[in-house]
Amino acid sequence: MNIYRHKPHSIFFIFKKIAKLILPQNIFIRFRKIAIEILWTIVYLSRNKRYENYKLYTSSLKNLSGLEIGGSSWVWMTVLPIYQSIKKLDNISIPSTDEENSYEMSLGSRYTTGQIMNATLGWEKVNEGNNKFNWFLLKKGNIFFQDAVNLDKIESEKYDFVISSNVLEHIANPLKALNEFKRVIKKDGYIVIIVPYYKNTFDYKRPVTTIEHIREDFKNSVGEDDLTALNEVVELTDESSEAHNAHPNKNFDKNSFETYCKDNFKNRGMHHHVFDLDLLSSIANEVDLKVLDINYLDTSCVLFAQKK
Repeated sequence: MNIYRHKPHSIFFIFKKIAKLILPQNIFIRFRKIAIEILWTIVYLSRNKRYENYKLYTSSLKNLSGLEIGGSSWVWMTVLPIYQSIKKLDNISIPSTDEENSYEMSLGSRYTTGQIMNATLGWEKVNEGNNKFNWFLLKKGNIFFQDAVNLDKIESEKYDFVISSNVLEHIANPLKALNEFKRVIKKDGYIVIIVPYYKNTFDYKRPVTTIEHIREDFKNSVGEDDLTALNEVVELTDESSEAHNAHPNKNFDKNSFETYCKDNFKNRGMHHHVFDLDLLSSIANEVDLKVLDINYLDTSCVLFAQKK
């Protein structure tokens, strides 16, 4: 399914420039975020601009409390509007490996640990604690500094659901992560996963990871410092292709990309695994999840599953 991508009217940019001139920077940033999220909510009220099965997700998660791994994500506000339905949301973010985590808020910059995606602005530095996760409009949840494969700060069966967009491909041991996702949700709780569909991303030259490979990684307790896929990633990743990237990077440089990937334990930007629907379904079956919906969503694959 292709998704609608809204392009704001020019009058929005005029108001933005005026607000930037008259408001202090910190207030402008908050104002801009809320304004964009309200705009998205209004634009995507139309059913034909949403994912075809969105009602299954929003009705199932209505008024529930959950945990997001990574994020926050544009998709949960728009084509699959989970944020508008749920009651509460906490967040898992990987702590910075630097004593001082310097960064620039930019949609074009690459991720590094200690940051979270502000869906309207880019990567921003975050702090662990209560009410540090501004996930939608004025709604806030708690941030836990944890690795997705080890959620030991969270007790078992605490949440009703776990959601995660464009994270699982960055995890070296996805079965270990999914077992943790299962552990922290209640019986009959839900898991929603979005991963890139390799043919529509910069992974299009790479082979899809096999379920046997992923089983071996789990069996061998592969850690998140694993660089087994490094050579394949560097050789076959192509961020410059307009046909396979929603946002092609014409300045893509393999040498700097290789340097970035070699420091992957800090950056977590490398795609350890390459997904299609079959692999996503196999992984869900491997951890004994009941699949409620699995489908293509524009350049991604989406899975909605339930703990048995």
